[in-house]
Amino acid sequence: MSSLKTQPIPVYPVVLKFLQFHYGTGPLVIAYDLNPYSSFLRACLDRYPTRTIPRKYRRLTASLMVGMSHWEARHGFGSNLSPQKILDFNEFVKMSFLDKLVGEVRIRTECGMELNEAVMRILQRYELSEDELPLLTVLRYYYRHQKRHTAQERTIALSRRSVDVIRTGQMVA
Repeated sequence: MSSLKTQPIPVYPVVLKFLQFHYGTGPLVIAYDLNPYSSFLRACLDRYPTRTIPRKYRRLTASLMVGMSHWEARHGFGSNLSPQKILDFNEFVKMSFLDKLVGEVRIRTECGMELNEAVMRILQRYELSEDELPLLTVLRYYYRHQKRHTAQERTIALSRRSVDVIRTGQMVA
């Protein structure tokens, strides 16, 4: 007898392939300290079921097996995942994937690789097709992230300049 109670939850194909690439094909065990995705899912567990289904929920076309210990399920703690919490989990993992992708693309482009080629290689590594995650979506996210990153760098530079003015008492060019 298995020590886990398993159940499938709907996920984006991107989320399924990302988690399987990093954590294997077995059930994703819901626990506090295994990995950040498992911990997030643990925080999403509800004691009582809710049935409102968000509009984006229909886009979750893949299925991920998750498992929790039998004693927790027997006592009713967290045996229910509401559709909204499942959607929140999917968005969290998808954003984590895109952030990692942007970091890898930045490194590859700084080493001289073309942007499209860098993105395509990463998508191939995760075995993601154009239907599951379009190239234009990834590029749009990359450019948006670059703008945000550049704005943060400007803010940091201005704050450092302000600190230098306070320390020295004079403007530094």
